[in-house]
Amino acid sequence: MIQNRKINCIILHHTADETLTSQYDKINVYHKDVKKFPLGGFGSYVGYHVLIEFNGDIIFCRPFEEVGAHDAGENADSVGVALAGNFNTQQPSDMQILSFSKVCDIIFTMIEKQVPIEPHRKGDTTECPGKNIPDNWGTKIYLKQKINWLTQLANYLKTELGIV
Repeated sequence: MIQNRKINCIILHHTADETLTSQYDKINVYHKDVKKFPLGGFGSYVGYHVLIEFNGDIIFCRPFEEVGAHDAGENADSVGVALAGNFNTQQPSDMQILSFSKVCDIIFTMIEKQVPIEPHRKGDTTECPGKNIPDNWGTKIYLKQKINWLTQLANYLKTELGIV
């Protein structure tokens, strides 16, 4: 449970970099040297709380209890989640989609409630998380994955245990 701040939303970002290999080190240096973000509790300068690499790897960059540095004016009550990629020209990978849903589950469990998933561009002058990501993408993807998981569970219970 997060006790020292109230989380009201998850803010979805993209890195705007088409590199398919790990972007964490590059982002960490950029956020340290160019953006001058403070060092976070996990020893990272990355302003997002979570970075999801193109291969689906989940990197926790800042503790959820800590105010991030990812969306000026909205950091105090949000968790920033970034997907590696430029979603003006690309689509998230299947592994990123799965990992994003897992991260949302973790956040919702930690804050003990579900909150809106908003694109960075909401209320800001940016395209982030890219033209290929509609405003409702995060919520739609999360709910779709939850339905898939529940369907798999129901099939398992029916097949393996004769229940349902």
